[in-house]
Amino acid sequence: MSSPYETPLRLKLSLSVAYKCWLITGYTSAMLVMLFLTSLAVSLKLLLLLMLGVALYGQWRQLCSLPSSLIQQTDADWVLTGQTGRKVSARLLDKAYVTRWLIILYFRMPNDKPRSVMVFAPMLDKNSFRRLSVYLRMTNLRQFMTDE
Repeated sequence: MSSPYETPLRLKLSLSVAYKCWLITGYTSAMLVMLFLTSLAVSLKLLLLLMLGVALYGQWRQLCSLPSSLIQQTDADWVLTGQTGRKVSARLLDKAYVTRWLIILYFRMPNDKPRSVMVFAPMLDKNSFRRLSVYLRMTNLRQFMTDE
């Protein structure tokens, strides 16, 4: 922690039912449009449907592998707890995407593989989402000020 009054973030993520519904509705709508409202050849329609199905499967797997909690150890060191309870240490990378409804965190896992975690606002309580957002913005600001 960079100052003594900062408390580490302990974030308990809950799977967003709204996101699951949006994901299924969006892909299903795209498949129905592809199937009935386009004048493409049948083989091309099947190929595009297969591609949409593979994309949906990948998105669903990523959603199911979302950590159940994120615990900050130091500024950059975090512990990610999986849905099965398995804990993994990871390093938070300097880049993050922060908006009022979505935060994308980028971690470096112990096997040196990158991992991104999408956190939608409904997945956390309002105070935790706000604290994470402020923390990431302040961290990026500190890094920007020390680079110059």
